[in-house]
Amino acid sequence: MNSSSQAFFSHDKSKLLSLFLLCMYLLPLVILRENAYIYIFDNLDSVLVYDLVLKKSGTIFSSGSTIVPNIMNGIPRSFFQSGINIYMVLIYFFNNILYAYILNAVIVHFIAYIGMYRLLSTINSIQDNEETGQVKFIKAFAALCFAVLPFQTNYGLCIAGIPLLFSAYLGLLTNPRQRVLNYLCIAIYPLYCINIFSTPFVTAAIILFGVYVFIKHKDYYLNYFIYGILLLVALFIVTDYQILYGVLVKSKDISHRYDFHLENYYPSIFSSFIPTFLWYFIFQTKMTEYCLQLGVIIAIVVLLILQKRIKNPITKALLWLNLIVCIYWVINETSEFQAFKNNLGFLRTYHTTRFSFLLPTSWYVVFFLVLKEIYDKTKKIGLCRALIALQLIIILVSHPQGMMVLKRIIGYNKNTEKEVTYKQLYSTELFSDINHYIGKPQSSYRVVCVGFLPSIALFNGFYTLDNYQNNYLLSYKKKFRLVIEKELAKSEEYRKQFDYWGHTCEIKTSEIPFFKQAVLNKTCNYKINNLEINTTALKDLGCQYVFSAVEIKNFEKLHMKFLKSFERNDSMWKIYVYQLL
Repeated sequence: MNSSSQAFFSHDKSKLLSLFLLCMYLLPLVILRENAYIYIFDNLDSVLVYDLVLKKSGTIFSSGSTIVPNIMNGIPRSFFQSGINIYMVLIYFFNNILYAYILNAVIVHFIAYIGMYRLLSTINSIQDNEETGQVKFIKAFAALCFAVLPFQTNYGLCIAGIPLLFSAYLGLLTNPRQRVLNYLCIAIYPLYCINIFSTPFVTAAIILFGVYVFIKHKDYYLNYFIYGILLLVALFIVTDYQILYGVLVKSKDISHRYDFHLENYYPSIFSSFIPTFLWYFIFQTKMTEYCLQLGVIIAIVVLLILQKRIKNPITKALLWLNLIVCIYWVINETSEFQAFKNNLGFLRTYHTTRFSFLLPTSWYVVFFLVLKEIYDKTKKIGLCRALIALQLIIILVSHPQGMMVLKRIIGYNKNTEKEVTYKQLYSTELFSDINHYIGKPQSSYRVVCVGFLPSIALFNGFYTLDNYQNNYLLSYKKKFRLVIEKELAKSEEYRKQFDYWGHTCEIKTSEIPFFKQAVLNKTCNYKINNLEINTTALKDLGCQYVFSAVEIKNFEKLHMKFLKSFERNDSMWKIYVYQLL
């Protein structure tokens, strides 16, 4: 067994304590289940429902040309994530998708811990550093800080699995005796993430790392490293062949992403560079709610106060990497860069900012190395413990779901629109009442939603003509625009969202602030006095019912009939049901 594996399976108190704290972190989700507070945006409002729709329509393992009928009058199966994925297999076998979600979340966070612990052990052994009890403590709790990041676990190991992946490649370079185990670690990654989001960027970083190693350390086992890269690429192609085929081969099914005009959506580099860079460098990353490296930066400042400079070359290299990636990230999200990218074929449809997926791994390796330098300089483990405690507090306090649980513990019961439980959000009994009232098979009619997420109706079995959808047909976007063109003309924010980006293919009104319209719960005081939509175009799409979270006062002018409003004490919604005449 190699040093990193031996390190993980050893029985030191620091590791056991950190694993216990990780279990405590996950316990509210496991115990509360449907009463848990789970992040909504880019999670419950989209990805979880996409996966549920694939399950309900029986298309998880279907061919790319199969049509998924539940959304927008049908979307090709190739527009969704691959079914060759461990999380999708869990969804397939669990009757309740929430249990698949919870099990997946537990697995992802534990793999994050194991991978980071293993990576830090490997780095420490490469540098020939002695593992004292204090170093083991720092390593275990640096791994814990990474593992409790608020990963969007629907995306699997896209970010959480990167430390495990890099530990495997370092193992292949330095210790060929464990190459079978390392190849297994590599294989897990493409089988447990949405590859199109992360694997091309991670692979590029690994190849660049391999080139550096080849130049600097020709005595390393580069052949095993190359085999590992080939394995990763091969599994990426196998698991995501449908999406790759759709991207690389011209198809009649043109995605709305080819209509991106993000040069008109993002700000100019001259107006946004410094504040955006500082935000990304200190706080945020893609596909975690926050990266939350503020405590890491504080630790770096403490080290610089103590010894004026950073001695460890790996720390310095990773800080330069973080700086470069953040600069690239900011430049990428500017109008100037997007105008340039429009000339790069299919890349105009692709978010090339995802090198930022590397940042959490890099920051928490830096955290370990900096804490180790602080201890080597001061011999005060108490200072390292304080910095670790500070970083854990920053993560938990900044994590919306962590704050919700804490507020309930202390008896503070006032909700904001973000503080919603899984049960309250989806309100299955309320929508069951609506379904029974309509009294027809849900597949026989289509609905649109106003003032709440269409994904909620989708979750409850309705077939919607609108949704927050990250990939759908461009032809459908053009048809839906006819429905909302008058409302688009009244709101520049709405028009930019729809015309230049388009993921939010939903009915909005200029009478209510744009970003409040996803969660207009029954305690809100809004009403819509003059909704201007083209109900003729809506009927041409097959719509029969409009579900609204607020009252539409001009429904008669829109040639709609008010049927009934529905609410329950345990639901956050009051839904007004209108029928198109």
